[in-house]
Amino acid sequence: MLSLIRKGAQVVQATRFTLPEDSQTVQLRFRIYQHIFRFFTKILLGHKISDSTYAFKMFDRVFIQAVGLTQTVRSISPEITLKGLLAGGKVEYLPAGVRTKQIGSKFKLHKDGFGYIWLLIRGFGHRIGITWF
Repeated sequence: MLSLIRKGAQVVQATRFTLPEDSQTVQLRFRIYQHIFRFFTKILLGHKISDSTYAFKMFDRVFIQAVGLTQTVRSISPEITLKGLLAGGKVEYLPAGVRTKQIGSKFKLHKDGFGYIWLLIRGFGHRIGITWF
């Protein structure tokens, strides 16, 4: 990750969805959520992402602070990735290693989903010229 940052990336994101064996460590329900989120990110923001919600990432702190962060809890991770993309930053993805237990069990759509939806709405507003993102 550090070498990619030093080569000019503003965000380096580990992804669980590049290699089939990595994605199998994520619960099916969460893979479905991810697929829907990635679909709407492509449609609303015009960017194809691999995995913006995974918190294992490295980023250029000064660049990200300059664009500002407002989300909290789990939705701050995709905010870093999406704001990096929308601000013209370079985002790189690295395959994540396989874990021994399934991940995604702490995410609850009824608790965390609103933050993700709000992030997409705000990102779309930015894309069409509303600069409050």
